[in-house]
Amino acid sequence: MRNRTTLTSNKSHLISMNLHRKLTLLLFSAVLFSVSYAQVDQQIRPKSFLISAKLFSSPAVLSYPFDLVSASELDHREDKAGHMPIFARSVPADISLTNSGTWTSLPDGGRVWRLMVSSPGALALIPCYDQFFIPTGATLHVYTPSRDEVIGAFTSINNPQDGRYNTGLIHGDVCIIEYYEPSYVAGLGRIHLNELGHAYRMVPGRKETQSGLGFGGSESCEVNVACPEGANWQDQQNAIVRIMVKTGPNYGWCSGSMVNNANQDCTPYILSADHCYQNDITGQIAPTGDLSQWMFYFQFQSPTCADPSSQGLLANNFMTGATFCAASLDTGGNSGSDFVLLKLNSSPPTSYIPYYAGWSNINTPSASGVGIHHPDADIKKISTYTTPLVSVSWGGEVANTHWQILWAATTDGHGVTEPGSSGSPIFDPNLHIVGTLTGGGSDCTTPNNNDYYGKFSYHWTSNGSLSDKRLQNWLDPFNTGIQTLDGAYGPCGANFSLDAAIGSVQQDSAFCSSSVSLTCTLVNFGSTTLTSDSLTFMIDGAMSQQMLWTGSLASFHSIQITLPTQSLSPGTHTITVTSSAPNGGVDANPANNSMTNSFTVVASSGEYSFYLQTGDQGSQITWELTDAQSNILYSGGSYADTHQGQTINESWCLPTGCYTFTIFSGTDNGLSGNNLAGTFMITDNSGNILAQPSPVNFGAQQSSLICQPQSLGVKNIDASLVNIFIYPNPSTGIYTISNIQGATALTVTDALGRIVLASEIKGQTTNQVNMSGEESGIYFFKFSSDQGSIVKKVILSSGK
Repeated sequence: MRNRTTLTSNKSHLISMNLHRKLTLLLFSAVLFSVSYAQVDQQIRPKSFLISAKLFSSPAVLSYPFDLVSASELDHREDKAGHMPIFARSVPADISLTNSGTWTSLPDGGRVWRLMVSSPGALALIPCYDQFFIPTGATLHVYTPSRDEVIGAFTSINNPQDGRYNTGLIHGDVCIIEYYEPSYVAGLGRIHLNELGHAYRMVPGRKETQSGLGFGGSESCEVNVACPEGANWQDQQNAIVRIMVKTGPNYGWCSGSMVNNANQDCTPYILSADHCYQNDITGQIAPTGDLSQWMFYFQFQSPTCADPSSQGLLANNFMTGATFCAASLDTGGNSGSDFVLLKLNSSPPTSYIPYYAGWSNINTPSASGVGIHHPDADIKKISTYTTPLVSVSWGGEVANTHWQILWAATTDGHGVTEPGSSGSPIFDPNLHIVGTLTGGGSDCTTPNNNDYYGKFSYHWTSNGSLSDKRLQNWLDPFNTGIQTLDGAYGPCGANFSLDAAIGSVQQDSAFCSSSVSLTCTLVNFGSTTLTSDSLTFMIDGAMSQQMLWTGSLASFHSIQITLPTQSLSPGTHTITVTSSAPNGGVDANPANNSMTNSFTVVASSGEYSFYLQTGDQGSQITWELTDAQSNILYSGGSYADTHQGQTINESWCLPTGCYTFTIFSGTDNGLSGNNLAGTFMITDNSGNILAQPSPVNFGAQQSSLICQPQSLGVKNIDASLVNIFIYPNPSTGIYTISNIQGATALTVTDALGRIVLASEIKGQTTNQVNMSGEESGIYFFKFSSDQGSIVKKVILSSGK
């Protein structure tokens, strides 16, 4: 709290439509700005999740005690003095691949290093590194022992230039760090963890709170950006980021926004508050090395007006590291307008849907608008003002540095600001940023208290004469005199008037029907709205087909188009889609006009059904289906915790090959549940059960092999073989086969095609097959006759 003319509270960083059309909007930004897509690769699972647990011993454990009493005393003194609260502090660590952890050699020649790190009593842990180099092909993950929260994979694209890195906040007081390296880069990785952040207060929960207010800690009157109040601000909300700040051993929360610049060159500038960067009591600024470990979270928001029940993967859209550009350096607005401008070390990927917000440096109070922010580090919220801003002084030393604001009650609440909102922008009715939050007295109990935002117009040139204290030198480097600038998704890309592109072609890789509806994404990279475009597509290089698209597609927007249905035979096919004649004219950039992709039409036998009943502990259940290369084809979870559980039904289309289905339990009790157990079942198109829990309490995970066999090509099926019946299936070892009078021979192969049994059965009507000596898994019974053959799939649960 700070005493000004009236008692106010500083909103510190230190406490804690259709989006699909925007996914491809920044494809051209790589041309004008060096891009390292340094996001984590969520499709890569930890190696230990994909390999039998029998190969791994328990990871080594290192524990780092934390002096909560001393931290609380320090917090008490600093809070009383007006300093912004800290939510976590570091304890020194010395952890590397050579002095800690447990190495496990894998059958493929690679190695896995694992270490369990704990700091008893922590709400969350924050591993920080002063050496971080991951060679090509290697991966690093951080996850909870229950596996309900996994951060990563971090790969070679995450390597920082200065070696300092931060893998983010993971909930709980214990986590596992796992590093995998393939044999061809053995010994090349360098990982050294020199600090472990211990979060002890003001950490947003990962799951629904007991009060039912969502997983975050913000107050009940706050309004999610997906509510009707945010309907006119869908683009601007994509500019807002949650910032985890590190200054020395201390951690805190702020909000900020990506901003456009007059060059419109896609430079990833982040605007926030100076008191996020500079201690507003001591004047200490964040060291350069610490800026390398700041984290910027994009799309940390609810997809609906209601709060989600859990964080899920929302916090995985982050960038790590920034460099300093300019700041007011006024100890939090005491003698200026309280701003900092940073530049991300790499540009955010298009999947984060980053928007470069517009701004106005005109010193005129707006009559209405909104603020968008992350109160208490919670998911993104929106606050609305309907009375004109008032020009005031925040610190009392310099006049007219800030806008005074009064929030209004709206349909879904009475949005205010809280600690963690600091640095967030307010927008005017023209969708331009006009200020950044310093502090104020509003909260849900006193929503009519004022808040105060440092003026964007004062940020522009009034904090000092040098470039490191002004926005103008960075956002208008050629001094054009621009006063307002609109926001954009890809401001550096609109180099041509007419520039239509094919952004993607057919994302589904397999179809279980010969009647195929293919899709493509049309993107407008030009400055002129597209109203028509001619699309030409060829399948397998055959005769081209054409269709005319008409509509209205604004600059840097996209639309998915469904092509005419095709009748195709089973097998692998290619499709090439080409754009031409946008608006009936000439495309100025033909380089992006065409794209090719492949897909597979699968015979009907490749269609599988998946049924899942989660039980009453759905939040602990996740699953995935991977191919032989460990690529995730289908996945799901976690789910809500409800008394009746949730029912999931899916259809999978799988080309010829073998696949692994793995289901995970965060509580290590399978699908047992508390009062209601769950179950799952995978069946083929004939209704044969291929996988189910065995037992229901299978522990932390269970994996099942599912194979779609190739046609064995032995003539046509003899009608006398169709009625052959095998039971029980699954079996513990003894199978009875009946109606085999039309067959002459039986061959049994495993999932890899190896023959495990062969016998003549000519003249028999029934028989028994003993498989109890074989390992559990999937096997294929091939019955042959002079007229053909038939293959039936069986499941063996021998316990081996």
